[in-house]
Amino acid sequence: MNSQGSLDIMLRSLRLPSVLREHENLAKRAESADWSYQEYLRTLVELEVNERHERRIVRLLKRSGLPAGKNLHSLDQKQLPVKVRRQIPTLIEGGFVERAENILAFGLPDPTT
Repeated sequence: MNSQGSLDIMLRSLRLPSVLREHENLAKRAESADWSYQEYLRTLVELEVNERHERRIVRLLKRSGLPAGKNLHSLDQKQLPVKVRRQIPTLIEGGFVERAENILAFGLPDPTT
């Protein structure tokens, strides 16, 4: 087995699909642009990290059961009470997650949405 084939097998076993898919093309680009080994490796690992992050977001959104298209941008804040609207910037900031605080929301859902 050639070294390319064994590299692909190792990348599969390490579950690095983005690296497996892109390492050859990126190596050619790095060679033509005269990148250092560190630049090539950093770019390759950065690609894997970014794609894992994207896949994680998709997986979590799917698991959440939230309706498609429901996000902060589609939220009509005019329908919310003033007290709730004032809390939105604090909630967006996300500090409650780091402090492990619970968020409680009361009220009936709007049946028209």
